[in-house]
Amino acid sequence: MSTEHNTRVMIVVWRWIDANKIGVSQTDWQDGVWRSSNGNALVRLDLREQTGRADFLLDLITKNFSDCEVALFLHQNHPHNFEESERIDIQNQLNKAQIKARPIFFYGGDEPIYFSHNPLGILGINGDFPTIKIDGTNVIQSDFIEDPSKKRINQKHFDFVWDFYWYGRRNRILELSETLRIRFFDYLKTRNPVGAFLRQETETKLGDKLLSFTLTEPDEEAPAIEYDMRPYLTYFKYKKQEDYSSVAESMSKVQQRVKTLLNSTAVDKDAETEMDTVYREITALYVSLPEYTQ
Repeated sequence: MSTEHNTRVMIVVWRWIDANKIGVSQTDWQDGVWRSSNGNALVRLDLREQTGRADFLLDLITKNFSDCEVALFLHQNHPHNFEESERIDIQNQLNKAQIKARPIFFYGGDEPIYFSHNPLGILGINGDFPTIKIDGTNVIQSDFIEDPSKKRINQKHFDFVWDFYWYGRRNRILELSETLRIRFFDYLKTRNPVGAFLRQETETKLGDKLLSFTLTEPDEEAPAIEYDMRPYLTYFKYKKQEDYSSVAESMSKVQQRVKTLLNSTAVDKDAETEMDTVYREITALYVSLPEYTQ
């Protein structure tokens, strides 16, 4: 199968309802490929618990998508039951082959990849693509499928799911808190204004990472970067449960606190207090976020 350089590919191993009919098996997987307007690909597969499925996935990716970025979604629940050991093995083998790919677990139905919990989701609830869902008295129609005859899917949906999962944003938050803690001890040796210290720090580029963390306004012309939390904010906007609204509020407050820190002229004890406060708030934010957004 021909691919363009740097094409993004999502492979979704799931309980597809038409697994025995349309291109989601090992022998006819190419028939299960759908594409967006930008040429990104979504590959549907249904690999139940069986010996050799990890080898099949590795062979599929290395032979067909070696020059692509590949998000490999693995269904953890029945009947696939992917284990953490499989995910780690697949990741290690892909790293050895120098392929830019990321195996990602999903399960339970309460995730951004599902249309039932996110209008930009790409999966329905019955083993198919999203169609409609009932929200109170409203019937919401999905526009994910643009042209069934051409197997054309909506780029906006593809981009959102990719941006949300690709960088493991919850883990990026943990990384920020840990890096900030380490740089705290370096700051004690300098005693410069803390904002300038963080912005000028070059070893870990912590200032740049914190700055991207503070972005809040959607920009379709500028895809979300690694420490950018806008995909989280978009997802929380669609979630109506009280716990998600409180998490969204907490994230906004932490973003503002980080922005204030980056512009702070505090020194010595005051700077130490500000850095320590932001470290603790970022760590608490990490703990409060759903675990499935690793």
